Amino acid sequence: MRNACMFAALALVPAWGQTVKPTAGALAPVNAAPVATAEGAARTGAIPKVANDLAVFQKLEGDFDLGLKMADQANPLQVFGLTQGLYVPGFGAVFTAKVELATSNILPMFHPGQITAAEKATLHDRKIKHLDVLRKQMSAMMAASAKDLDLGPNDQIVLAVRLLYQGWEDRSGLPEQIVMKADRHGAQTGDIKTELQYK
Repeated sequence: MRNACMFAALALVPAWGQTVKPTAGALAPVNAAPVATAEGAARTGAIPKVANDLAVFQKLEGDFDLGLKMADQANPLQVFGLTQGLYVPGFGAVFTAKVELATSNILPMFHPGQITAAEKATLHDRKIKHLDVLRKQMSAMMAASAKDLDLGPNDQIVLAVRLLYQGWEDRSGLPEQIVMKADRHGAQTGDIKTELQYK
């Protein structure tokens, strides 16, 4: 009877008190030697200096947002959120923004009656005129990025601006997105490839 009780007590010893053989892929101890990288696997390297220039990126982003807002104070462009930029190793600097070319101040749920053809045409004309304003601001942003960022000779600069619309608008001739791309030299001299993307 005494032996039976002893065996029962041993059976209750917690599992964590036992030695466990590590399985493949388990975390290695802190002081363990690093595991050799498999042949052909991607290796990490030093982060380029330009990728750490956070202050420079923030200044470029802020200047672009401010330039858009101030480009036509009587009929302002509206910037949604903040311009975002980052450095992609092996490619270059990429910036994105969301913009409405002109504010309508028309909300269908609060609008008395139907939105008229004249109201649609007025907003459409304002937005068409602002396409050139936006493109000039984008070109200036490209030049500033080439000047201020410590880019390599083969690095590219890309600026993509997505344009926002309301469902009732006349969008004829208005792009969904404008993308500018150039290398550092081209961005400074105006040799910029511009693509207007339509829905």
